[in-house]
Amino acid sequence: NEVAPCRSTEGCRARGLCGESDAGCVALGDEDCRTALVCKDWGSCGAEAGACVTQSDEDCRASWFCRIKGRCTARRGRCVVGSDADCGRSELCRSRRLCSEQEGRCVR
Repeated sequence: NEVAPCRSTEGCRARGLCGESDAGCVALGDEDCRTALVCKDWGSCGAEAGACVTQSDEDCRASWFCRIKGRCTARRGRCVVGSDADCGRSELCRSRRLCSEQEGRCVR
């Protein structure tokens, strides 16, 4: 059994670019994204137009970006700080008391 070339690349492991297409290695389905670091770290767990993007608050909340930076709300294909609650669940709040959202950032 020969492994498809894209499946054995760093792009597959890191960004979910595991599928073969005329355009090169792309994310063909959500499963490509869900197993990649881009999902675990950034919450980009769904495939759209050949790339991994953020599709839900749940994916954001499960990510490193939420735990550390408070980026727990899905908006326009990525995880952002959307509320005081997002900041409150983050390491920024626990370690630096940056627990309130202001203009998309966690502040004191």
